[in-house]
Amino acid sequence: MYPLGKNLLFLFFEKYVADPARVPNIHEIIHYPFLFAGFLSLIFTSINLFPIGQLDGGHVLYGLVGHAWHKRIAAVVFLAFLFYAGLGFVHPKDGMDVLLYKIPLFIGFLYLAMRGLGLSNRDTWMYALALFATQYIIVTVFPAARGIQAGCFLPLLLDGLLAFNIRHPKTKSH
Repeated sequence: MYPLGKNLLFLFFEKYVADPARVPNIHEIIHYPFLFAGFLSLIFTSINLFPIGQLDGGHVLYGLVGHAWHKRIAAVVFLAFLFYAGLGFVHPKDGMDVLLYKIPLFIGFLYLAMRGLGLSNRDTWMYALALFATQYIIVTVFPAARGIQAGCFLPLLLDGLLAFNIRHPKTKSH
């Protein structure tokens, strides 16, 4: 069983609202259907609020700052999320036999996830390699640094596989 983690709302309820003796272990939250449904709804709502593309957060950001700034901010948010999600996936302590297949697969994943940035193939590969190198250096210097690898599906979902775009389409001005 994988721990689902604790978000700020759950921490608030755990600390100030609920009886601490009755709060289930985070590893067992899946056995409480109402808690698990609430947890998943918080996750999906937070995903929808990302300031990327045509998600609700992207619409709000586009309305606030316009097309040119939306493109920049959405790319930075997307790359920051991708950086954190993959941090520690490839670890120097994995051993050479594991690294030989994990490194190319992860760089390929980064390339696929970054296709929606609208860059040339060469630049997309360069950004994928630079992001991987930065992650690998950080994990080498700080071995305990870990992201949330379960979040790696989101960049592919947002851009790579389902062809959602990181950028918001231009709207006609009146």
